[in-house]
Amino acid sequence: MRFALVFMLACGGAQPAAQPKAACDQPEPGQAMTREQCACRDGRLTLSNGRAVELHCEAGEVELGAVRIGVEGGWCCKAQ
Repeated sequence: MRFALVFMLACGGAQPAAQPKAACDQPEPGQAMTREQCACRDGRLTLSNGRAVELHCEAGEVELGAVRIGVEGGWCCKAQ
């Protein structure tokens, strides 16, 4: 019985066909991107910290778009 189980696990089934990553899709018009969409673009997430003057991205970075995580807002930044 053990051999049959090990054999079945080792052989496995056919691998499912690769599907496009939903994380790489564009956000809906007027919507903020997700954390996954930012990461897919090699971006870095910068969350809002409530300071009077908001710094979105660091020097030498470009803003790829707004990000919303629950009630928190932020930006997706990427090095130029």
